Amino acid sequence: MIFNLNKSILKRPIAILVAVIAITVFFFHYAFISDQKLKVDFSLEQMFPKRDADRDYYDKFKQIYGREDNIIFLTVSNEEIFSNNNLSILEMLTYEFQDIKYIDYVFSLGSLWDDGDGKIGVKLNKKQRLEKIKSSTLYSGLLSKDSKSTLIVLSVNEDVYSHEIRKEILNQIDLKISSFSFDLLSYNNGIATFKNTNVLSDYSVGPYSALESIIDDINSYYKKIASSDIYINSINDCYEEVNADLSVDSKLTLEKINAACSNPNLISKDLQETKIMLSLENNRNHNHYYADAFENKIKDVILANEYVKFSGWEWHEAGLPVLRTRYIELVEYERMIFIPAAFLIAALTLAWIFRQFKTLLIALLSIMISLVWISGVMALSNISINVISYLVFNLLMVIGVSDAIHLLMKYHEEIYKNSNKKEALNSVIKKIGSALFLTSLTTAVGFLSLSVTNVRILQEFGIIMGVGIFVLFIVTIIVMPIMLLYIENPNYHHIERLILKRDKTFSFKILNTVQKYPKYIMSISLFLILVSIYGLTKIDSNVTVLGDLREGNKLHDDINFVEDNFGGTLPLEIIVSAEEMPNHKNRNLIDNPDFYRKINDFLNVLIGYQHIKTISGYWNIDGDINIQQHKYTNDSRNEIRISCGIENIDSEEAEILKEKIEHDYYSIFNNRNLNVTGSTLLALKMNKYLITSLLNSFIIAFVIIFISMNILFRSLKLSLVSIIPNMIPLLFAGGFMGFVGIELRPATAMTFSVALGIAVDDTIHFLSRFKSEFHLLKNHDQATTVTILTTGKAIVGTTVTLGMGFLVLIFSNFKPNYEFGILATIVLCVALLSSLVLLPAIINFIKPLDSSYGSN
Repeated sequence: MIFNLNKSILKRPIAILVAVIAITVFFFHYAFISDQKLKVDFSLEQMFPKRDADRDYYDKFKQIYGREDNIIFLTVSNEEIFSNNNLSILEMLTYEFQDIKYIDYVFSLGSLWDDGDGKIGVKLNKKQRLEKIKSSTLYSGLLSKDSKSTLIVLSVNEDVYSHEIRKEILNQIDLKISSFSFDLLSYNNGIATFKNTNVLSDYSVGPYSALESIIDDINSYYKKIASSDIYINSINDCYEEVNADLSVDSKLTLEKINAACSNPNLISKDLQETKIMLSLENNRNHNHYYADAFENKIKDVILANEYVKFSGWEWHEAGLPVLRTRYIELVEYERMIFIPAAFLIAALTLAWIFRQFKTLLIALLSIMISLVWISGVMALSNISINVISYLVFNLLMVIGVSDAIHLLMKYHEEIYKNSNKKEALNSVIKKIGSALFLTSLTTAVGFLSLSVTNVRILQEFGIIMGVGIFVLFIVTIIVMPIMLLYIENPNYHHIERLILKRDKTFSFKILNTVQKYPKYIMSISLFLILVSIYGLTKIDSNVTVLGDLREGNKLHDDINFVEDNFGGTLPLEIIVSAEEMPNHKNRNLIDNPDFYRKINDFLNVLIGYQHIKTISGYWNIDGDINIQQHKYTNDSRNEIRISCGIENIDSEEAEILKEKIEHDYYSIFNNRNLNVTGSTLLALKMNKYLITSLLNSFIIAFVIIFISMNILFRSLKLSLVSIIPNMIPLLFAGGFMGFVGIELRPATAMTFSVALGIAVDDTIHFLSRFKSEFHLLKNHDQATTVTILTTGKAIVGTTVTLGMGFLVLIFSNFKPNYEFGILATIVLCVALLSSLVLLPAIINFIKPLDSSYGSN
């Protein structure tokens, strides 16, 4: 069918082109306009497997106890955490956060301040407050290791699974924090102007407000330098006037200010600015000394106020809701960058190789049609753009350019031989069609092998990439020849530049190397294989939950700051059940004194673990009942839950921690009624599970590709020879990972399957041309020479395109994308050298074909 495509395509070009346009319009409407249009879903929950015992138990746990991965950690650093004003600010912030929709509760040092009457109230000085928190088992977790930062804990409603809701919660948190900024805009001639997003809020105006604090500081300073009084006018005067006769204070509004206040101009109409106006008791000229001292120093007094210094507080955020939301925001941001970048790379590469506007336009148009078709297929199949599939368009774009380069190079070669365009295109479709079909097949197999994994979005990614590659092949082999049919032939100097063999080209340099140093080439290759195998033994597969983020990224720095200073932001859940517990006729654990004693011993053992930083349960560490006890037992009260906050440990440390918990539990309780679960352990387990699954898919892909090549070349010797240049790039990439310390994670494991399918294209194109040349020349050396000087140019061009398309991922904020980009580029570059240098050297050395090959 592939070989006869040329007859159908060029016989009815207009009808086929109309059909392509109609299909494109349909797919475009369905994917981007209709009610069933392509959806975007970046939820990370899709990464969990469909069938897994630990996943099933975790789902059961959530049904009973709700979410354990819904805690947001905000940290704040300032000079005086335990000052009265800063604690008051923390208290007001805490109440503001509590008002955010979907926030169940908020806890901080502000909760312990409680208008100065709380556990660390005004009766204690700053040092006493610090010591009380540091010595408390319950509250010490609110303070960093260096005592310079404090923690605000926010619990998100358990029913929140939507990225959009989580994003709105974080946006509201940011808005609340920014609303507390009380910045000095200017100070001139006794008038200070402040910027605040709502100058009529309780924080800004009233007896316990920023404005009142600033006025108190100015009064205190002035009393130190003068015996006279200073008068300060502010909107607080209006507040007192409005509330003078009321038993309960009423909030100010613009209407009340305009109706009752003597100076309504002390605030701006947009409620974004407020002023204080200062004047001395006596005439300014009579108190010249005091006036000058006041004017020179008052600005420093204002800037030293803790409410004004709030803008300088250092904030960091962590917790799984933050990680998921910010992670997805980064993915969305990178999608908007890398898709245009891939398109630009495609255009620049085609322009660099062919330097013809019409040729560039035809190739890009063909690729865009293919992408529209893929979008339509995704919409029809209900496959969303997610944290993995957003790379589909980047990958297909660079692969599409690769197909276009091979076809256009062959077109220029045939036009050089035959000035009749129709006959030249007929030959192009016939000769390049089989090679493109097989390269599409092998590349698609590399991706389709991902469909054997147990994770839905990986399966969908593999399937849509496999389908997309065949769509690229069909559109390229149909649309491009038809469009080439209706444009002028390329200028002779372009054909000459692309086709004629010049001794200064890269292809000639490769040929000279192959002819002069075949033994060196094979010896160096053997050395690389041995070194790479050693490097493979050094690969580390122990990754962490937070290990996907690169250093320098705000999300990475925030989470690591919280981890380093507080630790314990990742959840770990321990469930102790009464089922089959010896000597426990009453399975109500809560009322069992023996169980209470043992569980208290167990809690004190757990808190001594290096990686466990916080513990909460039905009982606290000190033995008292938790105020939220209902969250830590089931309805039957025959099991209890212990919630731990653990450090960002790797998968190996997680397994050791789980085993240690089980061992210590058994030594205290002498039974096995224990389950350790949580999203942290599940995520780490899934990482190893995915790696195993992806490596299995790579083996499947390799076997299928080898069989396909054997069928194509109908020579076991030639097929075996083709394995070597395809294995070296993969071994080299693995060795590189081991030597530079790139962990084996799902993205890097996926690289091997994907890159195998793409890299083998070079070998197929080389051997396809070699086979046809050998059929004519009956000489291995001559056939490899012609192949290097013709197909070699196209292989170099496609490698540059694919390499640049992957290399752009090094700018990603995510380690998986960054490492995928590096490894894929390495595989492609080594594959280029293997196919154009090592492969012809081996062919010339062992001469796998005899003169009768291809005669039939």
